[in-house]
Amino acid sequence: MKQKTDKHLAYFDVKEALVGSASCAFCTIETKSLERYFDSLLYELANDPRVRADLLRSCGYCNRHTRFLLNSRKALSTTVLYRNNVKAFIEYLDGLLSHASCRIPQKGKEEWNMHRACPACRIQRDVQDRIISVFLENMEDPDMRTALESSAGFCVPHFFAVMEKAGKPSARMMICRVQREKVAGLATELDEFIQKQDYRFSREPLDKEGNSWFRAVRMIAGDNGLF
Repeated sequence: MKQKTDKHLAYFDVKEALVGSASCAFCTIETKSLERYFDSLLYELANDPRVRADLLRSCGYCNRHTRFLLNSRKALSTTVLYRNNVKAFIEYLDGLLSHASCRIPQKGKEEWNMHRACPACRIQRDVQDRIISVFLENMEDPDMRTALESSAGFCVPHFFAVMEKAGKPSARMMICRVQREKVAGLATELDEFIQKQDYRFSREPLDKEGNSWFRAVRMIAGDNGLF
């Protein structure tokens, strides 16, 4: 019963995020999920030994997810979380210095530089898998289709993620058709924005094309800090 309830709630989350969205709805859902995760982490879990051990194993958060961490500006909680990581890196450096060659093995470079076990990456993957599954499972639902058509479309990374998991050709065709319409509309707004920068049209007021440049970047790359 719990599984059905969770799916029901996720259905409304996805549908409501899509309706009239100004940018990629899935970026919005993932961003909000990550913000909630870091809020909980910094307010309640920084002193949890299991949380700190998990972060130590991952060699810290990956670069893109540290944006969420640093934007919170919770200095003490961040210090508590990262103190062990800094000390672990000192031990790693001591190990390098103990060898005459001081050569860095590939494994060590990957562990410290790639952050493949980033806890926030796991959270984001789980959220993305869930919302894409809910979306695709309900593609036959008229409300979900209407929500998609009223949305701003997907960012490029989420478009490919959705298309990769869409099993039915009819679903892929509809998603691609809607995406093309939304991108074409954005391209028109970009042209209008450029035209209104010309002195001959400078007195024409800017409408929604005024922030089309911003939405274009987000559409191509996804929200800052997600990909």
